[in-house]
Amino acid sequence: MIKTRPNLDVLEQLVPLVCEDRPELKQVTFTSATPFQTAETSLAVLKEEITGRISPAISWRPQDSLPRIILCWGKCRVGSTAFANLLGRAGIPSYYQPLKALLRHHLVGDEIPYWHLPTGQDLVLIKETSGPYSLPECLFNPLTTLLRAGFPASRISLVIMEREPDVCLDSWFRKWGHRLGESQILTHFVLSSLNRHRIENIARLFGISPLVFRIEEASRPENMKKYFSGLNLMDLYSPAIFEKWQAVDEAKGSNAALFFPDEPAPFYVPNLHSANRKFHYRRPEIEFVTDRHRRVIEKYRLNQLYAAYRCADLSQKNWPDKIAS
Repeated sequence: MIKTRPNLDVLEQLVPLVCEDRPELKQVTFTSATPFQTAETSLAVLKEEITGRISPAISWRPQDSLPRIILCWGKCRVGSTAFANLLGRAGIPSYYQPLKALLRHHLVGDEIPYWHLPTGQDLVLIKETSGPYSLPECLFNPLTTLLRAGFPASRISLVIMEREPDVCLDSWFRKWGHRLGESQILTHFVLSSLNRHRIENIARLFGISPLVFRIEEASRPENMKKYFSGLNLMDLYSPAIFEKWQAVDEAKGSNAALFFPDEPAPFYVPNLHSANRKFHYRRPEIEFVTDRHRRVIEKYRLNQLYAAYRCADLSQKNWPDKIAS
């Protein structure tokens, strides 16, 4: 049994299981005594519970009537919400971590609601993230859940979201430092980052080729055209979708084009999302990340992961065997 005490022993036990996507990871039992997880669980249980809440809305429909899904995934604070809102402004129904919301109901012992894919739509976007509050959140795999629920791989496009690790970790400290301890944030950040191995592994097995999006490239319009083109969305591309974003409220920021789920009260964070006037990116000044934190980033090769277009490229270089002891 692995308990969610934030320490390096937990990290060292889990890193090989995550990077190599070992089957025994699904049987690890996660326990916690925090407001963010009151129920003992495992990834196997989570997969079954959440699959059971989305598969009924899939199984009754002919596969050719199901929409194409753009699954946008990354660790928290990589710009995925802004990217999802951008595509929402382009006319694509965009959903803010609907599967993770089901997970959160399970973690606090609530009855898990059903989630229904919208009908009458040819294309939808689902934005999902790993982290930050508990190990199950860090290691949940929404792609596996969709596939297990019966959604055809041929109708899924996967976008892997990345951001410079030190900047991203700094944002974790800024947003959640008052809710989580330093060791907890570090442990969860590393595992959420490395969860990309598991996402890409299942994608590769089902013939899904991910498109890697780095938020640092977002300020150049030619790069955004590249991403729209890579997702076969050029007919929806317009300069107007980048401008005149309007604030909604303190929880949603300026992401008015997103559909937000109902989540348990402990997960509500005011001012989590920015009230930007347009889609852009400017590298912030780092305030909280120290040299010690950077050594953790280097130990687990998160900068190499950030720069990689495929996790398989790292695996061919004996990942994770070269992780320093």
